[in-house]
Amino acid sequence: MIGLIQHTLLVLLEKEGGTPLKRRILTDCGLAPETYFPIHQDFPDTQCSALITATAMNMGIDERTLWGLYADHFLAEAREIFPRFFELAPSARDFLLRQPTIHCAFGAGLRDPEAREQVRDKFQITEDGGDLIVRYRSHLQLCQLYGALAERVLRLYEEPGSVEELQCRHQGHDACTFRISFHKDTGKAATQ
Repeated sequence: MIGLIQHTLLVLLEKEGGTPLKRRILTDCGLAPETYFPIHQDFPDTQCSALITATAMNMGIDERTLWGLYADHFLAEAREIFPRFFELAPSARDFLLRQPTIHCAFGAGLRDPEAREQVRDKFQITEDGGDLIVRYRSHLQLCQLYGALAERVLRLYEEPGSVEELQCRHQGHDACTFRISFHKDTGKAATQ
């Protein structure tokens, strides 16, 4: 797992509960309280899973709520750190179509070929009558995170649409499959 998720989760914890909450969660996971996750390095999936579980438990929220908070924070931070990603995408549809490429760009620096392959093979997007069909294969089964991010991207671009999960690895499918529908193109860009 690329450290981007863990890094962003720790920044969110610092914002929501301060340093004491962040350190408590890291300690609960058997990590040093000063642990830092560079966004371009690979870390064990089990470590990321433990952080997610400990965060939800310590904050007293379910994972769906956690991923909603995370998605809001992640997109706000990403717009500041990586504004070009948003400038290149004039609509939510354009941004979501570029998302696998963006994800692969983060994984390109991984030294382990197997880890790079997992990053590269995580997303597959096809088009169906104007909708996007996203096939998402996460070893950690983070489909709630992807769904929250896709919903927030629609909201960020002020475009009406919907995100529906058609299949889920939690229910025994090979991959999570989403249908993202765009109900009306308002033409509003995220950079406005």
